[in-house]
Amino acid sequence: MIMDIDYQNSLASLLEDECEIFGEIITINGIEIKALVSTSATTKSMQIAGYYKRKTLDIVTPKIVKPEINQIVVYNFDAYYVKMVEELQYGHGYRFTMELVK
Repeated sequence: MIMDIDYQNSLASLLEDECEIFGEIITINGIEIKALVSTSATTKSMQIAGYYKRKTLDIVTPKIVKPEINQIVVYNFDAYYVKMVEELQYGHGYRFTMELVK
């Protein structure tokens, strides 16, 4: 049990460090945080299939602010709607998909 807590804490620390070094600034609820920004193959496939109509990005963040569905996130001066939110396996962060607001 203690090893699980230590492992979870180490994952949280690693994600925070990774976001600090490689992350890009996004704004959620007026709070600026660094997050990993990309587009996964799954998201690209969903765009091609027509599920997303506009530019769509995948975001991974540490557990600083919990994103909510349809919440506005600002990235590179563009506004995006949060479309899907998933808590990472050990609860050390969030993965979410956001679509550009038209």
